[in-house]
Formats: sequence, structure tokens, C-alpha cells
Amino acid sequence: MVTLETDALLNIPPEVAVCPYCGTKFTAQFDGWNQEEDGTWTVDSMSLDCESEPDDIESEEWEYFDSTHYEMPYVYLLPVYERVKAWINAHYRFALPA
Repeated sequence: MVTLETDALLNIPPEVAVCPYCGTKFTAQFDGWNQEEDGTWTVDSMSLDCESEPDDIESEEWEYFDSTHYEMPYVYLLPVYERVKAWINAHYRFALPA
């Protein structure tokens, strides 16, 4: 089990998950944790960022990204999110005070 800092940026391997909208890689950043019975910490909530997301929110690329990456998120993104979270919790713990 690998321990990550709470501010870690984790590259998600493509064999675990890719963006369901465009097929590119994800990175995960974490913002919520659960303390397990053994005192270790697992992820409870995170953000998944698509590699194709443009840096400039004012750009035309952003308009296209926004219009194509948020269709029916409970159908397309939530199952991927849950699979990534389960994979992270199977392989990592987080460095929080017990």
C-alpha cells in the first residue's frame, strides 16, 4: 500500500479508466477522506480531470470541451468515478493525522 499526501495529483492508468467522453487520460485530485477501522485514510471524494481539458476557460476549445464532457454525467461519468475511487482505495492510503 502506497501512502499519498492529501495534495497529490495522481495519474490514472488508462487500463483503470479513461474519459468516457473523449477517451483521454485522467488525473485525480483529492478533497475528502474516510478513516478506516485500522486508522488509515482512504479517498471519499476527488475530482477527475480529463487530459483534453483546455487551460483557457475563455477559449473556443473550452466551449467545445464543455459541450461534450458533461452530457448525462450520472450515466457516463459516475460509473468511471466509482471505478477509479475503488482502484485508488485498493492501492493507496493518505497521510492524514489519525
